[in-house]
Amino acid sequence: KSGFTNIPSASGTALGKLFAGRQGYQCLPDAAIQAFENGFTISEKTSIDTELWIISKQIENEMKFKDNRVADKCFIDLLEYAVYLFKGDRGLLDVLTRVAASHLRKYDLIIYVPAGEFPIEDNGIRSLDLKFQLAIDRLIVAIMEKYKISYDRLTGNKE
Repeated sequence: KSGFTNIPSASGTALGKLFAGRQGYQCLPDAAIQAFENGFTISEKTSIDTELWIISKQIENEMKFKDNRVADKCFIDLLEYAVYLFKGDRGLLDVLTRVAASHLRKYDLIIYVPAGEFPIEDNGIRSLDLKFQLAIDRLIVAIMEKYKISYDRLTGNKE
C-alpha cells in the first residue's frame, strides 16, 4: 500500500498511475475529485459535509482496493485539509484525527512531493493559490513529524 501526499491536480494522478503501473498495482480514485464530480465544492471552500464525505469515500476506496494499491491522496492529505479548514472546531478535528490516525500507519510507503515542486495544473478543480498550497505543505510536514511517519521525498519533474 503506497500513498502520495501533497500532489495537487493532474500531476499527482499522473504520478500515481505511473507508479501503480510500474508496480502492477491499482491506483485508487481521488476521493476529493470524486466529491467534486458528485457536486461538492472542494479546496479552500470545502464544507464539513464535504470533508466527511471525502473521508468516508477514502475509507471505502481503501477497503475496496485492499493491498497492492497506490493512492495519489492519502489520509495525511485528508487530515491536513481538515486542520487547515476547520482549525476552530476542536470537536470535529478530534474525531477526524482519530479516524485518520487509525489509517496513517497502514501505508507501506509514503511519497511526499513538496509544494511548488511541480507546477499546479489548472484542471478547474484544484486551487491554484500558491500561498494556500504552501500552508497545506507545512501542515503535511507537521503531521508526518507528529505521527513519526517515514516518507520518501520526490523531487524533479514529471518526465
